[in-house]
Amino acid sequence: MAGDRRLPGGCRALGAVLLLALAAATAPSEIPVPGGTQEGGRVQVWITDRREAITDFTALPVTIAAVALHPAGRPRREGWLRLLAPAQAVDLVQATREPVLLLEAPAPPGTYDAVRLEMDRGRGTLTTGEEVAVTVPSRGTATLSFRIQPGQTTVLTLDLVVHDMTDRPGKRYEVAVRKATVTR
Repeated sequence: MAGDRRLPGGCRALGAVLLLALAAATAPSEIPVPGGTQEGGRVQVWITDRREAITDFTALPVTIAAVALHPAGRPRREGWLRLLAPAQAVDLVQATREPVLLLEAPAPPGTYDAVRLEMDRGRGTLTTGEEVAVTVPSRGTATLSFRIQPGQTTVLTLDLVVHDMTDRPGKRYEVAVRKATVTR
Protein backbone atom coordinates (compact mmCIF):
# COMPACT_ATOMS: atom_id res chain seq x y z
CA MET A 1 0.00 0.00 0.00
CA ALA A 2 1.40 3.39 -0.98
CA GLY A 3 1.84 5.78 1.91
CA ASP A 4 1.36 3.06 4.58
CA ARG A 5 3.75 4.04 7.37
CA ARG A 6 2.88 1.27 9.82
CA LEU A 7 5.79 -0.71 11.19
CA PRO A 8 5.98 -4.49 10.90
CA GLY A 9 4.83 -6.36 14.04
CA GLY A 10 8.38 -7.13 15.24
CA CYS A 11 9.40 -3.47 15.07
CA ARG A 12 6.29 -2.38 17.00
CA ALA A 13 7.08 -4.93 19.73
CA LEU A 14 10.71 -3.79 19.90
CA GLY A 15 9.56 -0.16 20.09
CA ALA A 16 7.18 -0.99 22.96
CA VAL A 17 9.96 -2.81 24.86
CA LEU A 18 12.32 0.16 24.39
CA LEU A 19 9.66 2.62 25.63
CA LEU A 20 9.00 0.47 28.72
CA ALA A 21 12.73 0.21 29.43
CA LEU A 22 13.12 4.00 29.09
CA ALA A 23 10.16 4.62 31.42
CA ALA A 24 11.56 2.21 34.02
CA ALA A 25 15.02 3.78 33.85
CA THR A 26 13.76 7.34 34.37
CA ALA A 27 10.96 6.70 36.89
CA PRO A 28 11.59 7.81 40.48
CA SER A 29 11.98 4.94 42.89
CA GLU A 30 9.28 5.12 45.55
CA ILE A 31 8.71 2.30 48.01
CA PRO A 32 10.85 -0.29 46.25
CA VAL A 33 9.44 -3.78 46.43
CA PRO A 34 11.94 -6.62 46.42
CA GLY A 35 11.44 -8.83 43.41
CA GLY A 36 12.01 -12.45 42.52
CA THR A 37 12.35 -15.03 45.26
CA GLN A 38 14.52 -12.85 47.50
CA GLU A 39 12.72 -12.01 50.72
CA GLY A 40 12.58 -8.31 51.48
CA GLY A 41 13.20 -6.52 54.72
CA ARG A 42 11.24 -3.88 56.58
CA VAL A 43 12.16 -0.53 58.06
CA GLN A 44 10.50 1.34 60.94
CA VAL A 45 11.18 5.05 61.43
CA TRP A 46 10.51 6.64 64.83
CA ILE A 47 10.62 10.38 65.59
CA THR A 48 11.75 11.90 68.90
CA ASP A 49 12.43 15.47 70.01
CA ARG A 50 13.89 16.16 73.43
CA ARG A 51 16.07 19.24 73.12
CA GLU A 52 16.40 22.94 72.39
CA ALA A 53 13.40 25.23 71.85
CA ILE A 54 10.62 22.63 71.81
CA THR A 55 9.67 23.71 75.35
CA ASP A 56 8.51 27.03 73.83
CA PHE A 57 5.58 25.16 72.20
CA THR A 58 2.31 23.58 73.28
CA ALA A 59 1.85 22.09 69.79
CA LEU A 60 4.19 21.83 66.83
CA PRO A 61 2.81 19.69 64.01
CA VAL A 62 5.31 19.05 61.19
CA THR A 63 4.23 17.41 57.95
CA ILE A 64 6.64 14.70 56.78
CA ALA A 65 5.85 13.53 53.26
CA ALA A 66 8.49 10.84 52.92
CA VAL A 67 11.57 9.17 54.33
CA ALA A 68 14.35 8.47 51.85
CA LEU A 69 17.11 5.89 52.27
CA HIS A 70 20.43 6.18 50.44
CA PRO A 71 22.14 2.98 49.23
CA ALA A 72 25.83 2.85 50.22
CA GLY A 73 28.30 3.26 47.38
CA ARG A 74 26.05 5.49 45.25
CA PRO A 75 26.75 9.18 44.63
CA ARG A 76 24.91 11.24 47.28
CA ARG A 77 22.75 13.00 44.68
CA GLU A 78 21.51 9.71 43.19
CA GLY A 79 19.73 6.54 44.17
CA TRP A 80 17.54 7.73 47.06
CA LEU A 81 14.69 5.30 47.74
CA ARG A 82 11.56 7.16 48.91
CA LEU A 83 9.17 5.61 51.40
CA LEU A 84 5.95 7.59 51.63
CA ALA A 85 4.90 8.50 55.16
CA PRO A 86 1.26 7.62 55.88
CA ALA A 87 0.85 10.16 58.73
CA GLN A 88 -0.52 13.62 57.93
CA ALA A 89 1.58 15.35 60.58
CA VAL A 90 3.74 14.55 63.59
CA ASP A 91 3.39 16.77 66.65
CA LEU A 92 6.94 17.30 67.88
CA VAL A 93 5.67 18.23 71.34
CA GLN A 94 4.15 14.74 71.60
CA ALA A 95 7.49 13.30 70.43
CA THR A 96 9.14 14.80 73.54
CA ARG A 97 6.96 12.58 75.76
CA GLU A 98 7.29 9.35 73.77
CA PRO A 99 8.70 8.33 70.37
CA VAL A 100 6.21 8.60 67.51
CA LEU A 101 6.10 5.88 64.84
CA LEU A 102 6.33 7.69 61.50
CA LEU A 103 6.25 4.68 59.20
CA GLU A 104 6.82 0.97 58.77
CA ALA A 105 7.38 -0.14 55.20
CA PRO A 106 8.98 -2.81 53.04
CA ALA A 107 12.51 -2.05 51.84
CA PRO A 108 15.04 -3.95 49.78
CA PRO A 109 17.83 -5.69 51.67
CA GLY A 110 21.16 -3.92 51.47
CA THR A 111 23.55 -1.47 53.07
CA TYR A 112 22.57 2.18 53.38
CA ASP A 113 24.58 5.24 54.42
CA ALA A 114 22.06 8.04 55.01
CA VAL A 115 18.44 8.77 55.82
CA ARG A 116 16.50 11.90 54.81
CA LEU A 117 13.18 13.35 55.93
CA GLU A 118 11.16 15.36 53.43
CA MET A 119 9.43 17.90 55.67
CA ASP A 120 7.17 20.86 54.91
CA ARG A 121 6.77 24.19 56.65
CA GLY A 122 4.37 24.34 59.53
CA ARG A 123 2.82 26.47 62.21
CA GLY A 124 3.34 25.93 65.88
CA THR A 125 1.54 27.24 68.95
CA LEU A 126 3.77 28.83 71.57
CA THR A 127 3.11 28.51 75.31
CA THR A 128 1.92 32.16 75.12
CA GLY A 129 -0.84 31.10 72.68
CA GLU A 130 0.80 32.86 69.72
CA GLU A 131 1.01 30.94 66.43
CA VAL A 132 4.38 31.13 64.69
CA ALA A 133 5.79 29.94 61.40
CA VAL A 134 8.19 27.01 61.58
CA THR A 135 10.58 26.48 58.70
CA VAL A 136 12.64 23.57 57.49
CA PRO A 137 15.75 25.17 55.97
CA SER A 138 16.65 22.06 53.98
CA ARG A 139 15.72 18.43 53.82
CA GLY A 140 16.62 16.83 57.10
CA THR A 141 19.47 14.50 56.16
CA ALA A 142 21.55 12.44 58.57
CA THR A 143 24.55 10.27 57.76
CA LEU A 144 23.95 6.82 59.21
CA SER A 145 25.32 3.41 58.24
CA PHE A 146 22.79 0.61 58.56
CA ARG A 147 21.82 -2.65 56.92
CA ILE A 148 18.38 -4.01 56.05
CA GLN A 149 18.36 -7.80 56.31
CA PRO A 150 15.94 -10.11 54.48
CA GLY A 151 12.99 -11.06 56.69
CA GLN A 152 13.98 -8.63 59.48
CA THR A 153 12.85 -5.19 60.61
CA THR A 154 15.44 -2.43 60.92
CA VAL A 155 14.45 0.28 63.40
CA LEU A 156 15.70 3.84 62.84
CA THR A 157 15.15 6.63 65.37
CA LEU A 158 15.46 10.21 64.17
CA ASP A 159 15.84 12.84 66.87
CA LEU A 160 14.61 16.18 65.54
CA VAL A 161 15.59 19.51 67.00
CA VAL A 162 13.80 22.87 67.03
CA HIS A 163 16.13 25.88 66.90
CA ASP A 164 15.01 29.26 68.22
CA MET A 165 16.01 31.76 65.52
CA THR A 166 13.98 34.68 66.84
CA ASP A 167 17.11 36.78 67.32
CA ARG A 168 17.73 36.78 63.56
CA PRO A 169 15.89 39.00 61.06
CA GLY A 170 12.89 37.35 59.40
CA LYS A 171 13.32 33.98 61.08
CA ARG A 172 11.37 32.32 63.83
CA TYR A 173 11.95 28.62 64.50
CA GLU A 174 13.61 25.91 62.39
CA VAL A 175 13.34 22.12 62.49
CA ALA A 176 16.26 19.85 61.60
CA VAL A 177 17.45 16.27 62.14
CA ARG A 178 19.82 16.35 65.10
CA LYS A 179 20.78 12.70 65.29
CA ALA A 180 19.86 9.35 63.74
CA THR A 181 20.40 5.94 65.36
CA VAL A 182 19.79 2.30 64.49
CA THR A 183 18.37 0.28 67.34
CA ARG A 184 17.93 -3.04 65.51
